[in-house]
Amino acid sequence: MPAFDRMLHNAPMEPNPAISLVHAATARQVDLSLYQCGREACAPGHAYGPAVRDHYLVHVVESGCGRFVSGGATYPVTAGQGFLIRPMERTFYQADDRDPWTYIWVGFHGTRVLPLLSRAGLRRGRPVFPADPAAVRSILEAWQATPDDDTAAMGHLYLFLASLVRTGRPERPRRSDDDGAALVERAVRFLQGAYSNPVRIGALASRLGIDRTSLFRLFRKHLGMSPQAYLHRFRMERADVLLQETDLPIAEIACSVGLESQAHFTRAFRRHRGCTPGAFRKDRA
Repeated sequence: MPAFDRMLHNAPMEPNPAISLVHAATARQVDLSLYQCGREACAPGHAYGPAVRDHYLVHVVESGCGRFVSGGATYPVTAGQGFLIRPMERTFYQADDRDPWTYIWVGFHGTRVLPLLSRAGLRRGRPVFPADPAAVRSILEAWQATPDDDTAAMGHLYLFLASLVRTGRPERPRRSDDDGAALVERAVRFLQGAYSNPVRIGALASRLGIDRTSLFRLFRKHLGMSPQAYLHRFRMERADVLLQETDLPIAEIACSVGLESQAHFTRAFRRHRGCTPGAFRKDRA
């Protein structure tokens, strides 16, 4: 019998402190679903697996050390590190004989998980990552504090995944034309979500990690207009919809699309449609 298979017969089962009543197939269809979490101070040599999971599982080591086996490779893992198990990935992990680890584990699934892990640089062949145990401990504490409502625990799980993205993001390569298109896409998504508020294009450029001039150049290249022109056009298109589909007063529509006054909105709309907002609404009544 191969050594890896012999482990299967000798390794004790890891206790599961909580069982989700949400069917796995259903949970995978939402953005993010928290399956389980727990903490264990392992005995020397304590092992789990080989086994597979039907969801993502992260272990973050608080103290001690051990080893993680995945894809035919063995990875040493120590305090301040975590390791990722992917769905249906055959893995084995074991506490050190002399300095056994204490870890917290969190199981989760959802449509947003893989994109977030990819942004964090966690690919197959790179399952071990630096992690702050306090970040994952907050998930467990929230989970235990409100066992009938995982809203707070889910919030901490999002924050934990965001921290992985921040610390694991690789150094940005020199941008190619394709990168420029992706960056414009990100900018467009931001503008479409923020159009009803005051928007500073310089602040948007900083958020994207480039200067205002470069952002302007990319917009001109890919969309044929400036970021400000795109924002203005999107606001006017939203105004078209509100004028036709609601009975909101003109002043409220102006505010709803991010313009500070009805007079400003009317001037902008006249340039957009060649008529006043009131005339536009009347013609389409």
